[in-house]
Amino acid sequence: MGLENNVFLTDVVPAFGNLLATLMLISPLPAVLRLRATGRLGDINPLPYPLTIYNASGWLAYGYATSNPYLFPSNYIGFIAGVFFTVTAHSAAPRGAQDRVAAIFMVGAFHFIGMGIIALFWLSNEAADKMWGINATVILMVYYVIPLSTMFEVIKKKNAISIYIPLAIGATANGCLWTAYGFALKDFNIWFCNAFGAVIGVIQLVLRGVYGARDDSSGAGLPPPPGASAVVTALSRAASGGLGGGGGGGAPARKKTVELPSEHPSAKYPGAKEGRGSSILMLLNPYTYLHSHERAPSTSNGSLAMRELGAPMTGGLGGGGGGGGSMAGGSTGTDREGSSSGPSSTNDLESRGAGMVRTVSGVAPKIASVVTNTVAGRQ
Repeated sequence: MGLENNVFLTDVVPAFGNLLATLMLISPLPAVLRLRATGRLGDINPLPYPLTIYNASGWLAYGYATSNPYLFPSNYIGFIAGVFFTVTAHSAAPRGAQDRVAAIFMVGAFHFIGMGIIALFWLSNEAADKMWGINATVILMVYYVIPLSTMFEVIKKKNAISIYIPLAIGATANGCLWTAYGFALKDFNIWFCNAFGAVIGVIQLVLRGVYGARDDSSGAGLPPPPGASAVVTALSRAASGGLGGGGGGGAPARKKTVELPSEHPSAKYPGAKEGRGSSILMLLNPYTYLHSHERAPSTSNGSLAMRELGAPMTGGLGGGGGGGGSMAGGSTGTDREGSSSGPSSTNDLESRGAGMVRTVSGVAPKIASVVTNTVAGRQ
């Protein structure tokens, strides 16, 4: 019986490969949600996220070309997760990183649309399948090559603290599963690049075993590296620090801080100066951009409506609000955690809303008069 008829290799192995690949692709989710809640990029590198989309797009295209169902689950989830991670990290990234993310998207759009046109109008079905397979292989090879710079740094410094053992083991196991599946199908595009990834994972484990993990920051008067949360932030550190995370469990846990709205990178935009909530479901709230995922309890029927009317003005112009705060709307992060919308804040917003109504009521007749006179003069 040939390998292509082996149910274990052609069905069970890729099923486990999809499960493991999915866990690795969504591993940055807690760190990204924390970023979204605080607005702080921290040690997260946003560049691997669009590369995740790029890689998933390549394998999805190859799956469509070859009608291979096992190429869809993990790459479908990875594509969606990559979009969410990229958009979230982009909002807090510095301008240089934002430009590089935009460049990756533009190159990817040009790349895949161009290849689709070539496959549709100039290639036979067999040639198109081969093209999409080579495309996916090259992208994944580049994705696996990213940690090589860190591995050279490990050899140079004889310190493998940047290599995170659980992730290296996961990468090795994932590569082995897909290599076995590729051999069973006799598909070079699947087994070759994944065999390369498995070898990279083994080399990382060997380097960690040979050089160990030595914390050199304490002797240089530098703060210790962050704790062992690298399974969460592994992909986000891949481009700058390899697949590994920093340090073992001996590092002290980070103190949870709340970023002031004025310090948020998006504060340069008038309507986005407040801290951000971490709930994905709150994205469905139509007033999210006004209230930063939080809605104040109303004390009367008109209070909430006036708050919704006044919030954009006070949030963008920095008007004083409840509690005499110095930021937009007059409330700080701690104010919101307590009673951020007292009677004085509500009354102030109501008076602002009423003032806006009176202003519009007074100006509207004058505008109508000017328009009428202008039209009459032209006639």
